[in-house]
Amino acid sequence: MNGREQNAAPGNRIALSFDPNTPFFPSQSDLENTLRAGINLIEFSDPTYFSTRSIDDFFILVSTSDRYVTMDQFETEMADYLESTLSKYRAFDNIYSDKLAGLKLFHFPDDFSPSFKNLSENYIDLLSEEVNLPLYYQSSKLMIEPGEISPYRFVSTYYTESDEITSMQNRVIYFEPGTDDFSTLKRLEELLKQSVEFNDSIIIIPSDWFYERLRVQPDLQLVFKNYTQGNLIPFPYPKIESQIPDINVAVLILLIIWVLFICLYKYRSNFPDSLYRYFLNHSFFASDTMENRNRNFSDAFTILLLHVLIVALFFYTFSSQIFSHNGLEALSHNFPLLLISGNELLSFFVLGLIASIFSHVISIFWIYLFNKSMNRIGQAIQLYAWGLSLNLIIVTLLVTLSFWNANTIWIYSLSALFLIVWIMSFNTASIDGARSLERNRILNILLTFGLHTVLIIGLILLLFMNPETYEPLKLAFQLR
Repeated sequence: MNGREQNAAPGNRIALSFDPNTPFFPSQSDLENTLRAGINLIEFSDPTYFSTRSIDDFFILVSTSDRYVTMDQFETEMADYLESTLSKYRAFDNIYSDKLAGLKLFHFPDDFSPSFKNLSENYIDLLSEEVNLPLYYQSSKLMIEPGEISPYRFVSTYYTESDEITSMQNRVIYFEPGTDDFSTLKRLEELLKQSVEFNDSIIIIPSDWFYERLRVQPDLQLVFKNYTQGNLIPFPYPKIESQIPDINVAVLILLIIWVLFICLYKYRSNFPDSLYRYFLNHSFFASDTMENRNRNFSDAFTILLLHVLIVALFFYTFSSQIFSHNGLEALSHNFPLLLISGNELLSFFVLGLIASIFSHVISIFWIYLFNKSMNRIGQAIQLYAWGLSLNLIIVTLLVTLSFWNANTIWIYSLSALFLIVWIMSFNTASIDGARSLERNRILNILLTFGLHTVLIIGLILLLFMNPETYEPLKLAFQLR
């Protein structure tokens, strides 16, 4: 029986997906245990991956390296995708010609877009001139409507340990294990029970998790063996052990910021007065600053340094709440110069540090250089910095809501408010400075407040009008 016939044969099967980016690599004994568990279907992307192992008894789902593809990339780079896919297919066909059971074209593409179906039809027409394997892709969707499958032979949907399984509607599913072994096994058992309602189904499981569980719970081999033979037996479950909760990095950083802020408030005598005057008697505060009666700018500079940490914490918290794990991976894949794969949240934190330092330096010099009545750069710092202290309250609320898994509408609302405070701190400072000018006030406001507003609007338009930035961001937001 060749791979194509095997793939068409009915049955409830389990496939193992091998990721070359993980440090795990199976031994020959691992592969033999896989066969004893009734699993003879494997998915991998590098034709040389098993060059030191014998996989003669396995059938192969070939996986391309085309991940997180946007529609702009699909349309403009279709020829490149075609060439790389055919090259990979030929390499696999040269080594495993009678073992190929399917070809996965994409991993988590933007199948939310209406143009995905039309572009796929054109792409598959070109591929089909040489490739006669069943073609499929890995979706991030929980469910796929029957009309969405064509022109692919099948689509692999995506289930996680936290997804509720009420009714399995797709025959091919990738199961993503969670960190809790008990919950993961319970969800997998429910998934296997649902899948036997189909005469033909494939449950794809990450290989590293499979082998780790098999070493800890050898009885699972018998469970999987019976499942592939059409029988269901109860899962063996590990003992539920109490776990020490992980340290919440966002909460820890927030506590450090608050400790620093309270120390400033308590031990810097001018700090409370400046804070109150900025918000409760603002015109007096601005006059004092511009007339050099308030010469202590060190507290304002300290607020700027704290705001650098606050912005970094904002970037970290926002990205952790808005983007899923797959969404973060999509961003690091499409923006490799900005985000480090596997360390996306840390990358966002560092981006926040860099963005805030750059923004603060530009803003202060922008206010100072365009205002001839300022004779010290500390005046610009004083006018600009104190308003930013409001963002400490906002980021505190943001971290608190994220800790309680609040609705994303609150995350978006607080994030918008955070950015408004940041922008208005500059605009307020520029207007305060302009009031001290005897001449060219309007010109100064146009060159600071006006130009700054135009720049912000331009950046927003550039973000949403440039498909190279907008489409990867949109895909990352949509991925589960």
